[in-house]
Amino acid sequence: MNGNKRSEPFKLDRGLYDVKFEKSETVKQYHKKRRFVKIFSFLVLVLVGILVYLLFFSSIANITNVYISGDNLVEEDEILQVAEIKDYPNFYYSFKSKMRKKIIAHQLIKEAIITKKNKSIYIEIFEIKPLLKIEDKYLFDNNLILKHDNVEICPAYSGSFDLLEDVDFLEELNDLYLNNYENFSRISEIIYNPHPLNQKELRLIMRDQNTVIVSYDDFAYKMGYYVDIILNINERMANTTGFIDLVSTIDCNEQCSYEFKPY
Repeated sequence: MNGNKRSEPFKLDRGLYDVKFEKSETVKQYHKKRRFVKIFSFLVLVLVGILVYLLFFSSIANITNVYISGDNLVEEDEILQVAEIKDYPNFYYSFKSKMRKKIIAHQLIKEAIITKKNKSIYIEIFEIKPLLKIEDKYLFDNNLILKHDNVEICPAYSGSFDLLEDVDFLEELNDLYLNNYENFSRISEIIYNPHPLNQKELRLIMRDQNTVIVSYDDFAYKMGYYVDIILNINERMANTTGFIDLVSTIDCNEQCSYEFKPY
């Protein structure tokens, strides 16, 4: 009977669907290009890594030279030590702001200008200036008094230590040093010599053997005319030294007003 006949199961003829599709040339080029990009990116990454290492971690990036100028009171080795570059560390990690901050913290240094170029460091130092020699110590232009072995020539001081705290005197001394160093350097000794007629009197012993009498609150302006006064005296009395009194008003733009008494 047809009702009892069993149907055969459906069989898939895989041969009908066993078709291999060949990749097109466009797809091949895409995959080839993609592999090239991956390889190239990897090589670039490796190269960048090598460059970063060379620039920031190897000795090839270290400072090659340090040039220091303006250092009279402070030794070069001390500046290098303070700036933390004595061992010539990495050039790129040696930041100018950090070096400057450490250098100007030194008590003998007022300012520092730092330039970096071609793995070299250029440091220009501005030190405090010695104004007076007081026994075995020096008074500097920041009012610091201390001993130091490497000090340029400056006048010796004799007299009361109270004057060294007087604002007018310190301002005049600084002004003469900064604006007329030529005449400042001619002073060998400053003697504070107050008396009933002039409680502010200074006697300046000059290196040319003259003695200049001034008041401590206005001598910077008057000493600016010292060379003119000496020329004027030599025109009248050649090779003569003595007392030059500048306590009275002086105006050398028209005529130098002073009193001169030979020794």
